[in-house]
Amino acid sequence: MEKKQLTEAELNMRAKAYHDNHFNHVHHAYIDIAGDLVAGTLLSRIIFWFSPNKEGKSKLRVFKDGHYWLAKNRTDWWDEIRITPKQYDRAIKVLQQKNLVVKKVYKFEKDPTTHIRLNFDQLEIEVNKWINDIKQKMVNGEIDEKGRKTNSPKGKKPVVSRDKPDSSEENEPNANAEPQENQEEAPNPLGNLVFPQKGKTNSPKREKRNSPSGENDFDQKGISLTGNTYRENIQGKHTDHHHKEEEGKVVVVVNSQDIQNTQDLIQDTFGVELPIEDTIQFLRICKQHGKEISDVVKATYNYFAKKQEPIEDLMGALVHGAKKGWRENISVTLEREPLTQAVREGMKEESEENPDWQVDPEAEKRLRKKLDQMNDTLNKAKKANQG
Repeated sequence: MEKKQLTEAELNMRAKAYHDNHFNHVHHAYIDIAGDLVAGTLLSRIIFWFSPNKEGKSKLRVFKDGHYWLAKNRTDWWDEIRITPKQYDRAIKVLQQKNLVVKKVYKFEKDPTTHIRLNFDQLEIEVNKWINDIKQKMVNGEIDEKGRKTNSPKGKKPVVSRDKPDSSEENEPNANAEPQENQEEAPNPLGNLVFPQKGKTNSPKREKRNSPSGENDFDQKGISLTGNTYRENIQGKHTDHHHKEEEGKVVVVVNSQDIQNTQDLIQDTFGVELPIEDTIQFLRICKQHGKEISDVVKATYNYFAKKQEPIEDLMGALVHGAKKGWRENISVTLEREPLTQAVREGMKEESEENPDWQVDPEAEKRLRKKLDQMNDTLNKAKKANQG
């Protein structure tokens, strides 16, 4: 199909329309409730998705466990509200801690994808608290009839200091400044692109993953992650190089860029974030055994995807892949103690936020039988190797 050639006037008109129609409108209440601008903007956008459209119908199309869910990866939010994946990781954790949202990982189009559900009850409580706080400030005279904040409670005049007639320019009000009610908000750097619910992003920081080794062309079969899936959002700074010393005084240098790239690669592949301490250990083991990071991650993902088995211990699986690799003909035992696995029918994932679910007895029996078979196979393989 021949590409249509746009005139300069048409191009200008379309660019202007794009400029005018892509922006964020965020209520101050949501920013106050969330505690900061980024988390408040994310909360506002989640509320938008859970609000009905003009026809009164839901904008969402994923319905699981009796609820509608918003299915989006951490990279999709750049197109929505111009926040980076790292900003999203911190902001969604804030909203989870305040019990404003519930986050789970389900399969979406065969891939493990983060699903978010708005906690309407908690949101209503927080909004009512915010409104009551505003009403009290109005009674106290802290907010005037026009909605402007005042400097003193009702009935009291602000104290004007006359001790220093020659005040510095820094403390003098700007005579040319507009009154507060006439000032418009500064341009919001979080202007969004309103795209469909599920899609890829063109985030400038996420165009291609600079993994320690090549592209991550993974098998597109999805797998579920159960047990402890390392969703902690690690805070704090670290030095540019991390040194780990092993027996024989072999020093392995791991730089900060390798750590960041590896964390991003694991996040994009498995849908969870590996803590910095585990990431450093994984990098160290890969370097000691001469393994490429991306090869180990890809092989680990494909092994469990082909077997359609959940990963009970992601760190243990990665360490096993780095040290011994993966063989499809026998079952393996991870070197770290496996964490408790939640057993559910279908594609249901256990969650720390929802501990009240009940394990299906039949499913548990099947799992125990399968584990016994795996151990028998492993023992036979060990005896054969020893013989």
